[in-house]
Amino acid sequence: MKTLIRAKLEDKSAVIAIIGLGYVGLPLALAFSEQGFKTIGYDTSAEKIGRLQNGVSDILDFSSERLNRNLLAGNFW
Repeated sequence: MKTLIRAKLEDKSAVIAIIGLGYVGLPLALAFSEQGFKTIGYDTSAEKIGRLQNGVSDILDFSSERLNRNLLAGNFW
């Protein structure tokens, strides 16, 4: 199992899931996405998910432009 996980991380075929898309989760999710991993973000707030899906970051230190780049690249869901 360890070898399989390592191989998936090395060839970027691992799918990363981040629970909670606040001040820690959103930047973490996008960091994985920017490295080429398929990344799934989950949050219990339907309003927050709606804003993120529309490319609007509600974190002041985190630009909507960066969010949009990742959404358009198709690695962040």
